[in-house]
Amino acid sequence: MINLRQPFLIITFLVFSLAFSSVALAAEKCPDVPSVSWWGDTSPAGLAAYVNRKHDGDWTSYVKKWQAYEDRMREILNKGKSAIIKSQALTLQGKDLENHIELIAKRVKATRCLASQVMQTRLNEDLNNMNTSSGGNVEADLSVQTNAVCAKFAKVAWWKISHAKVASYVAKKHGGDWKPYVNKWGKQLEKMQAISKRGGAAVFKSRNLKLEGDVLLQYIDAIKDRLAVTKCLAHRELVNSADKKNAAANDG
Repeated sequence: MINLRQPFLIITFLVFSLAFSSVALAAEKCPDVPSVSWWGDTSPAGLAAYVNRKHDGDWTSYVKKWQAYEDRMREILNKGKSAIIKSQALTLQGKDLENHIELIAKRVKATRCLASQVMQTRLNEDLNNMNTSSGGNVEADLSVQTNAVCAKFAKVAWWKISHAKVASYVAKKHGGDWKPYVNKWGKQLEKMQAISKRGGAAVFKSRNLKLEGDVLLQYIDAIKDRLAVTKCLAHRELVNSADKKNAAANDG
């Protein structure tokens, strides 16, 4: 959990529960992983191949590994100690260690972005396949299964959400159609990114909050996480709905 400088706001970065075998071809380019001599192939294809080979396609453990590494390095820095990179017989301390931590943080952010795009690409493929095989719009008939195996939502102080609460909201407000809900948060993400890009501040008057700079970037990451989990839930419901339709057709 990260305690931000702004009051009332606590964000915990989550990592995605993903198990995909391909690299996403997404419209928004993810930031590049910084070049570090001993990191090897950190291109999108290289990272995807590594995750498939070493983590059975599960991005959760991979992102957790690097997030934990970043946290450990920051702890060492805060204690005024030195970090040893054993594979390189290298000792980092002070400004050198601080610079290395920033590179790690950029790697984590880039990997999280890539994971999100892989999820989006696979979801789109599954939506198309489901609609084609069923001969209609399966999405309109989604029934909510709140115990889907998806990551938990990021923790933001004013987000009183869970899988069950979001599923219930989608059922009540959108008749079980997840598209409007996903689009709503997609627009919120675009709005926050636009504000950040022009160096502005996002003001939440009802909560007496103003987010800008790094804090706003962290909130943007939390929104990306929220979208990724929501799409995971939508995907699970799509599969569940298709299975139910197939079972009904076979019984008929």
